Amino acid sequence: MAYEQTNFFGKKIYNSDTADSDITVLEISDESDSDIIGPSPAASNVFFVADKMSAYLEAGASNRLLLALQFDLQIPEYVAGCKALGLLSEFITIPLWCCLEDSNISIMDIGVHFKELVAYLEEMDYQKFVERNYLMTRVDRQKVLNSRIVLSLVKPWEHDDKVHVILQMIIPALTGVVKRLLADHLVGGKWNNPTEDQKYKTLAIPKHNKFCESVFGYLDRFIREKPNSTVLAMESYVLFCHNKTLEWLSNKPAGERHSLLEMARKDEKKMREKFKARKKVIELELSPSVPGFPSWYNIKYAGDLAIYTYKLLEDYKKGDL
Repeated sequence: MAYEQTNFFGKKIYNSDTADSDITVLEISDESDSDIIGPSPAASNVFFVADKMSAYLEAGASNRLLLALQFDLQIPEYVAGCKALGLLSEFITIPLWCCLEDSNISIMDIGVHFKELVAYLEEMDYQKFVERNYLMTRVDRQKVLNSRIVLSLVKPWEHDDKVHVILQMIIPALTGVVKRLLADHLVGGKWNNPTEDQKYKTLAIPKHNKFCESVFGYLDRFIREKPNSTVLAMESYVLFCHNKTLEWLSNKPAGERHSLLEMARKDEKKMREKFKARKKVIELELSPSVPGFPSWYNIKYAGDLAIYTYKLLEDYKKGDL
């Protein structure tokens, strides 16, 4: 009998309980965690299936890459590292990311959770942490109790002493990074005690950069597939995708859809002229080009004495800026 479960991120885990089959498939690559800075959920997944991976590879590793993986799985320190990173992922990184994506928490209110995170790391009880008895308030207790991945991580293991050593090296370093990156939201920081007016004005500000990263993703793919396209065509493509223009048009009656497309065709010349004018303004705002090399531009950043030279227009078209 096959069954399905998910870990903290909602990643699907398929298992088979049939007598002649014991298959586990983990989807460890997913857009939902592509931008997370910190221990990856892949570590907890690897620890969860480490024994199955070893058994599979012992049956016959067919190339040097699989042989190397088989060798690594036999080294307790490597597997202990997966368990340590998995614990950090399940109990710190993923709950924090869920907090960042929670629309009910504004960017000004998130400081409370950042302060809790710093205090949590500074007062870390490693034994209780490994046993899931030391959790932050944002951790979903129900998933901690039911997730088979979490249960495998907190189950006593013969090499837990190595896990403790690894955690005692990682967590102090992680604490320093967190305190440095989140300084504005901590005690004494710029946004430690925001006013009600500041909270109101920042309600719509996103707490992560997933949207702009997705824009760069669309642009990067378009440049690879159609390298000779103009900048205007690239902008139009990105807007078309993000605004879901095709879906919007498809829901219009045939007559209105035809009228909208005809209007867009008529506006094409006007849009090109507007784009050229905007491009000209950008070029004028740039520092003067390098004498004798009109395609190169000198760029000077505020607070930096150095002068940098770029082929701005070509670099922009290539997506290298």
